[in-house]
Amino acid sequence: MKRAPYTLKIVLQEIEQISIPIVENDALNERMYGSLQGLNKQETGNKYGAEQVEIWRRSFAIRPPDVESLEDRLNRTVPYYKLQIEPTLQQGKIF
Repeated sequence: MKRAPYTLKIVLQEIEQISIPIVENDALNERMYGSLQGLNKQETGNKYGAEQVEIWRRSFAIRPPDVESLEDRLNRTVPYYKLQIEPTLQQGKIF
């Protein structure tokens, strides 16, 4: 996530929209991979077994060790969207 704000600033400059504010909030962060961070699919399979990795990859609610499930991610992101982003958009505002 360190590069995302930098990339966004470049994009806003290129489209001449630098006045658009950049909103950061932990609820919008990417999924955390905990103990799997930095491992590719093969390395993860070697460590935990290919069958277990397949279960994690296909599951909505099953959490890998120290990792958010997709359900956790949804539960973190949707409330922020509904409370902050959606009302702003409905009012025709840009943050």
